[in-house]
Amino acid sequence: MGDNISSMYPSLLSSIKLYKELNAINEDSNRKNIWIDLVRIYYFVLFCHLDIVTTLRAEFRAITIGEKRIHLKYLNVIVTEMIKAMFGFSDDKQCLWKRFNNDAGALLNEKDKVKIEELITKFKETYCNSDSKDCRNYAIHYDDDPLKVYSYLCNLSEEAETEKVSKFLAILHELLLIINKLSYEQQLPLCYLQVTDNSFWERLNVFPDKNHALLSRTRNSVVSYWNTLDSIVKSYNLPNIVEQQFGIEGMSSQLQPLRETIHPGLHLLYIYIDICCAVIAYLSSEHYIERQLNLRHLNVIVYEGFKKLYGFPNSKNNQKEIGKNDNLHFSFWKDILYPCLMSSHNDCLKNKAQEIDSQLQIIADDSTINDDDLRQMSVHIREKRNKDYIPRFTDKLIKMSPFLEMNKALKLLRLLPDIMKLNKEVTNIKYSDVKVFQDRKTESMRNQLEGMRDLILQSCKDNSVQESINESTNKLLSLLNF
Repeated sequence: MGDNISSMYPSLLSSIKLYKELNAINEDSNRKNIWIDLVRIYYFVLFCHLDIVTTLRAEFRAITIGEKRIHLKYLNVIVTEMIKAMFGFSDDKQCLWKRFNNDAGALLNEKDKVKIEELITKFKETYCNSDSKDCRNYAIHYDDDPLKVYSYLCNLSEEAETEKVSKFLAILHELLLIINKLSYEQQLPLCYLQVTDNSFWERLNVFPDKNHALLSRTRNSVVSYWNTLDSIVKSYNLPNIVEQQFGIEGMSSQLQPLRETIHPGLHLLYIYIDICCAVIAYLSSEHYIERQLNLRHLNVIVYEGFKKLYGFPNSKNNQKEIGKNDNLHFSFWKDILYPCLMSSHNDCLKNKAQEIDSQLQIIADDSTINDDDLRQMSVHIREKRNKDYIPRFTDKLIKMSPFLEMNKALKLLRLLPDIMKLNKEVTNIKYSDVKVFQDRKTESMRNQLEGMRDLILQSCKDNSVQESINESTNKLLSLLNF
């Protein structure tokens, strides 16, 4: 895969340069349009292949299960976006492969076309369903219920994901064979253009890590945070286990308000772990474009993690999404933590909450973090209809600064410990509310038991029976006290 990176990266730059030169030709002909689409398919295949092998190499280098799972989740995102852009999920006539078939069908060998179509159909039937869409969303957007994200991560299989990616890479390989054959026949110089020397950016964008100290500390952090994540989820699931083991009904539903206070803490842990894994992938990369693609992951994590934690109220995309999906606007801070803290009678907590809220708002207004355009290019391959992100995004990707991206992540990380402390306070507040409710319910049950005992004792004259009733009732009362 490292050898592929070395050969495909220059080819990607060459194809993008050719694409720009073809678009600059002042001519409207079918031949020119076919050439442009052929070049587009070529850089789609190259970019997607580079993206996949970058993520796979990070996964293979990972030394803990938690770190491996974080990288595996991105494979599904890459494949889903490529399928959508190149082949479509339904009868999307705007997808690139169908457009190319319509415009250049006569140039394609029928046997080659049938082979590609069969591979795509089989792949979609096997891997493209509603579950794959949910998995893609968990990987990028997280979820209002972090337990769904945890369950998704724990169910990831290295064997299953790598098998899926292998089958998809086989499709890309067949496409590459067709492209090379057509480019030779059409005398289209896909890989023979002199590209701009990027050595300046490669020398400039180097993040120092003396003696791999940062890499080592970050790997230790992943282990620590993942263990904490496992421990919290076990505590969360304890009421369900008690219900099943002892046949007690309603415990988990009664404790749900308290359990939901754990959700923001889980989300904060996901941000920590995701950022750490992206940093590890960057620091352990061997090629420049590999490092830059991992920086892109870091950028997406900071954007999406903060969006779910707090939100970007002034973002253009946020305004477009209003009314489409209310879940996209859910904020752990605004909808759970901040209202609870501000409704408490503790002025210190209120002051701290207001201070954190102000700092979160500063991040939300930071144009280097709240960058809708960069986020869209970092996740999607196509912008709309017949327009691609890859040429424009690749230019940005080459120049992306590790110092700027690390600093953006650091701005968020500095706030997370304080938010975690406030999250514990919210749990305590909710626990007090639940305890008051439980105490009232317990007192009511105690009064009912004592009333029933008195009625029974009044109607019963046998002393031995009275003693037995007293003993049984006292045991029940002691259980209520417990």
